[in-house]
Amino acid sequence: MTGEPVILSNPVTNGSVTVSNGKKQKYWLLDMQGRNLQTGYLNEGITTIPFQPAGSGIYLIKFSVADGNTCTKKILVQ
Repeated sequence: MTGEPVILSNPVTNGSVTVSNGKKQKYWLLDMQGRNLQTGYLNEGITTIPFQPAGSGIYLIKFSVADGNTCTKKILVQ
């Protein structure tokens, strides 16, 4: 798999986000105001990111992709 990561656990119900990814990439978990809540790296394959937000709602996860670009996806936390 190459390109954009795929979120496998959306909505988030167990305190973690599971992502399938074709290569090691940096990620940022953001609130809807764009504040960085967490930063880390995805491994190649499937990565589980522990995520304990302050409350339920919609959050963003931004990934670094090829050539310095980024892609952003929404996640729902219940």
